[in-house]
Amino acid sequence: MEIQTIQPEQAPSANGKIESLVKMLAEDILPALAVYYPKTQFAWRGYVQNYAREYGQQLFGSGVSKVHIMQALDAAKSRSTQEQYAPTPIEFRHMCLQAAGMPTLEACIEEIESLRVSEFGPKKRGNKPWSCPFVYWLSARTSGSRAHMSDPQWRKMVKLSYSKLADKFAAGEIQPIPRLLENNQEPAYMKYMGKGAA
Repeated sequence: MEIQTIQPEQAPSANGKIESLVKMLAEDILPALAVYYPKTQFAWRGYVQNYAREYGQQLFGSGVSKVHIMQALDAAKSRSTQEQYAPTPIEFRHMCLQAAGMPTLEACIEEIESLRVSEFGPKKRGNKPWSCPFVYWLSARTSGSRAHMSDPQWRKMVKLSYSKLADKFAAGEIQPIPRLLENNQEPAYMKYMGKGAA
């Protein structure tokens, strides 16, 4: 079952698709999450349909399938050993997108930090071996601020940028990694700099 975005001419059929998604979430996904996260009360005051609708709105149009949703549920089950509360609708959406191929936030931060340390210097600029375009663009958005922010501030900014890039990933708008120009000469003023200045 492929979940598609709403097109104006398809509004009635799209409404049926989101209702079937909400039904699946209310009957299968949220009860399973409630078992693994007993502190989360989806049925509090009978609001399970409201919770399911909120989760459904986050997932609808993101290109995830039922298989991805079930894989995200499995990931949430294994995560329940370390956390007390079920993933929020946005976190669950990220988990579904990760099942569809998007890297995790932790993997992105680890790769950005690893390449920042191991591939440092002007000779490496633009030649870093990125695992995928998603990590490259996350690094491009956040690495410039790394030098003048504390680690917790920087990680908070990375988390926000990750969420924004997840929207682009869901829409299929992540651009490929740009290639370097072949004749990328050093600026003329560099010949006046001392050896090792750069």
